[in-house]
Amino acid sequence: MNELQSVGNVIDSDSRYTIQRKAVGASGLEAEESDNTSFGIVLMPSDSLTITVDAWSIEKDKTIGLFGRENQTVNDMLLRLANGTNNCDTFAGDPLVVREAPDDGDLAAFAAAGVCPFGEIKYIENNYINLAMRTVEGVDVGIYYNFSTDWGDFDIRYNGTYLDKFEQEATGQFADLQAKKDSGEIPESIPLKGFGDLLNKDGIYDEKHNFRISWDKGDWGASLSGTQKGAFEQTSLGLKNGVPYIVDSVTHLDATVSYNFELSGNKARLRFAVKNLEDERAPTADRYYGFFADAHGDYGRNYYVDLRVSL
Repeated sequence: MNELQSVGNVIDSDSRYTIQRKAVGASGLEAEESDNTSFGIVLMPSDSLTITVDAWSIEKDKTIGLFGRENQTVNDMLLRLANGTNNCDTFAGDPLVVREAPDDGDLAAFAAAGVCPFGEIKYIENNYINLAMRTVEGVDVGIYYNFSTDWGDFDIRYNGTYLDKFEQEATGQFADLQAKKDSGEIPESIPLKGFGDLLNKDGIYDEKHNFRISWDKGDWGASLSGTQKGAFEQTSLGLKNGVPYIVDSVTHLDATVSYNFELSGNKARLRFAVKNLEDERAPTADRYYGFFADAHGDYGRNYYVDLRVSL
């Protein structure tokens, strides 16, 4: 499969070539079925401190999802390699991968690679299907603490989610691809997506932390809040010397200051807020606009003023 990378119209490295997914209604889908299990404890060491811990597990069968454009193109390559140069006038590879006609200038390169010529992908027919069992397990932790002082009232909150497992069972065509990956028929540098152990891959980070510290005194109030998302591997980039590309963890902070007053006899509140206080950019990833939009936003520091009046 590596030999094909020498063909100009197969590997487009200028980031301008995209692959579209085409789908129609999937009338044969079955309803998902799930079993949820959870166990929680609540601790109250004092009237002002509450600690919660919840361990949970979700097993979902017949999960509705996609085979995936990446997997479909890998399957197309396997079919083309297995076929070689036989019956090139009629051979079309994976019928769900619809391609343009090959460039005449690449015919010699395809012949040297030992496969029938093919062009760039126009689109991939990739409808939703019922997948096999998906198992997700984790622990949620909450800490809530409030107290009063001469300087005002304080409220501190923390919520953390820790994922221990996120696995999608491979069956059918998924299992066939994985078997070929395990045998070495699919090179290590070419990733498969959407099944197996998905934890810490492609936007599924194993930790997320949220906190908020708020203060009130009389008509004045202020808060500082933040969110931290863990790092994960971007599998579409494959491995380089056996090492995956890691999308870094990121922390965003927000701050607000508010003042309560009366406006024409009505209660009113004026709030000034700063979002993304430290102007933190999304971690770099090989996706549109340079970040992983399924997990991160890339808004820089921004501000807003909010006026609310109770009539």
